[in-house]
Amino acid sequence: MTTQAGEFINRLRTMLHDSYTLEKNGKSVTAEQKGEIKGFMKAGKMLGIVTFDELQIIVTEESKKVFGATFSERTKQESASSKENNSSEEKFSMIPAFMRLRNRGKK
Repeated sequence: MTTQAGEFINRLRTMLHDSYTLEKNGKSVTAEQKGEIKGFMKAGKMLGIVTFDELQIIVTEESKKVFGATFSERTKQESASSKENNSSEEKFSMIPAFMRLRNRGKK
């Protein structure tokens, strides 16, 4: 891994960790913060610094660090506890759209 890739990954992990921590503490992540993370991830992918699969791993790892579960595990737990709760849609929106669309057919 190059120094540039390492710096990119460290910054991305910090951004994700900070936004997940806000969410966990019941605070809203602003549209600007979401956009910054999504843009940062997209730029890293387009510049060849990280691959889509590497981004998925980083997002999953940071989610596990903060919440103790992956996004999928959290949504399953939440839907089991409350079918009428719309918060899972908000959390789903934290995953960049290009990653959601790519996973649509996977189960």
